[in-house]
Amino acid sequence: MSKDNQKLIPNSTQTPNILSDFLMPNSSDAEWKCVSYICRRTFGFHKDEDRISLSQFIHGLKTRDGKVLDEGTGLSKQSVASALKALAYAGAILVKKDNQGNYYQINLSMDIHKVVKKLDQSRILTASGLKNRPKQGKIFDTQKKEKQRETKQSVFKKNAVELLVDYYFELKGWDDQPKQFYITNKISYGRNCKTAKQILSLFEDDLVLAKERVDKIHKWAEGNGLEWSLETIIKRFLEK
Repeated sequence: MSKDNQKLIPNSTQTPNILSDFLMPNSSDAEWKCVSYICRRTFGFHKDEDRISLSQFIHGLKTRDGKVLDEGTGLSKQSVASALKALAYAGAILVKKDNQGNYYQINLSMDIHKVVKKLDQSRILTASGLKNRPKQGKIFDTQKKEKQRETKQSVFKKNAVELLVDYYFELKGWDDQPKQFYITNKISYGRNCKTAKQILSLFEDDLVLAKERVDKIHKWAEGNGLEWSLETIIKRFLEK
């Protein structure tokens, strides 16, 4: 055994054999990557569950000073969202939601054969849903008509606000949640849009700069174990 291999052994993450034996060969690349990442974030730190945001699944974790702790799954947002939805539906993972975000854990009581069967069913349903989607041309035509009713300036501001809120929700792990999640946790998209509009005005409607500040506050808060919101950004901006 080489010296390098000896160094790797204590620095490892346990993965239940049943996952490697049956789930890996019967799951998609995205599903297996998400399961592996959950194992890393839980069993790798001797925990049963961990709060993981969608952006962490995609990009990974960094320390406050920018040190890369991991690079996530390397998947796109849509791939991660679809994979997590399928895994939860199949019972491979358990998801607990609260106002702090989503907590994920491997379902150690899963019936692996039922899980594999449900994953297959999920793929069939997804494929069927894609076939029934309206053609892109019709969607673009509708969007074009809507844009013609508004000025360029109002469209920009509306889109910028929504994009900023969508980015905030993604960092918080609030995107693609069922309606009841927002009701239970009293999360208002409209109220966050108002705050996002104020943030954009502070940065002279520069969406790139506004998103950079949101990302900076996100990393600062996570690095210090603090909760944060869009209002935090305004407060810290005015304090300077």
